[in-house]
Amino acid sequence: MRRAINLSSQQTELEPKDHTKPHEDVPYLSPLITLVENEIATKESFDHLSSIPAHLLKRNNSTAV
Repeated sequence: MRRAINLSSQQTELEPKDHTKPHEDVPYLSPLITLVENEIATKESFDHLSSIPAHLLKRNNSTAV
C-alpha cells in the first residue's frame, strides 16, 4: 500500500517487471462473490414462491398467528 501511494504521489507507474503475474495472483474474492451470488439466487427463488412448501412449514417454530 505504501508503495502504491508513493508511486501515485510521484505520478509514476510500476515497472513491468514488478507487475503481478497471472500465476502469482490469488483470487481471494472469488469465494465471497460466489457466496453473494448464491444468496441472491436464494432470495429470488423465495420471492417467487406462490405458497410455502410443506417441509418449510414443518420447520416453522414460531407461535405468531
